[in-house]
Amino acid sequence: MILDHIVKEHKASKEEAETTGKDTSNDLLGVFLNLQEHGELEVFLTMKNIKAVLLANLCVPQLPGQGCSFHSFRTNTYKLTFMESPSGIKIILVTHPRTGDLRESLKYIYNLYVEYVVKNPLYTSGIY
Repeated sequence: MILDHIVKEHKASKEEAETTGKDTSNDLLGVFLNLQEHGELEVFLTMKNIKAVLLANLCVPQLPGQGCSFHSFRTNTYKLTFMESPSGIKIILVTHPRTGDLRESLKYIYNLYVEYVVKNPLYTSGIY
């Protein structure tokens, strides 16, 4: 899963940061990993818990009908681009890390979806 890869890369970045002096402990994932490793919590913080919180925070709606504030995430090996339509349809592209802005491409894909799937008289919502 993508979140496993993100956590793995973050841990690798943390090890690299220890030699370069770059601090990665103040981002959300860094805070959770530090709590898991060093925190004295009443409950054990599992990797499953951390990934659930990360997933919930990837897409936080700004206002009703405005979609998602998260658009893309880049690592050394891939770029993940995300779009959520006002109707709740989510489109995700995983591409080369140096790929540019794909928001217009995602809108184009969504328009194709609406034209050929939603407007299809044989389509029944919720089946696909």
